[in-house]
Amino acid sequence: MFKRKLRFFLHRWHRRLGLAAAIIVLIVSFTGILLNHTGGLALAKQYPQSGFWLWPYPQEQHRGIQLNGQLLYQTTQQVFLNELPLLNCAPPLINAAIIDQQLWVLCASQLLFLQNGQLIESIETVLLGHDISNIGALNGQLLIKNLNTWHGFDDLTMQLGEPTDAPSVLNKVAPLENIQTKNHTITWQKVIQDIHSGRFFGSMGIYIVDAAAIILMLLALSGFWIWFSRQKY
Repeated sequence: MFKRKLRFFLHRWHRRLGLAAAIIVLIVSFTGILLNHTGGLALAKQYPQSGFWLWPYPQEQHRGIQLNGQLLYQTTQQVFLNELPLLNCAPPLINAAIIDQQLWVLCASQLLFLQNGQLIESIETVLLGHDISNIGALNGQLLIKNLNTWHGFDDLTMQLGEPTDAPSVLNKVAPLENIQTKNHTITWQKVIQDIHSGRFFGSMGIYIVDAAAIILMLLALSGFWIWFSRQKY
């Protein structure tokens, strides 16, 4: 008699627990399938742009400048001109200058020269033998600031010239605020992994997924018991 009551009790709660965990199990199962095919789906190379998927993550901190009506900015180590990825550059981005359609970019330890969006030259500033703190342009010439003095720069000899006047207009790199730029940091793989583990939904999400896992174990145990006890009737 007791076993029969226990069987009915487990059968009733077996269905209830199954319904309670069904949605979470479907989400975890679906995201698990996606993660198994990360390479084929290129999830590590694609970036969601909708705020619906990005709300749990801190907003990217961009540093950039308006350069001839275009936006030059850096995310982590990648430098972009508007939405066009240009190059990797050790942060922080310090300044940039355009001279005769040629783009010069100064980062923490590199002076980079680009033409038509293509990297032509990458110069380690330490190799120049100078403490380069800024760059600018004057009369169609690249100027480099060494300590507190501006010099012309000869890109053929890679040498600084005589001290010269400072640029009349100097760009200022600053944190970009209220500027809509694309997400280049959080990949779909990261988002799906966080949904799969529950981290996407905050600290409580992890416990909800843990509870679903426990419910699955209880369903398995109660299912076995119901099945085997049923054989005796």
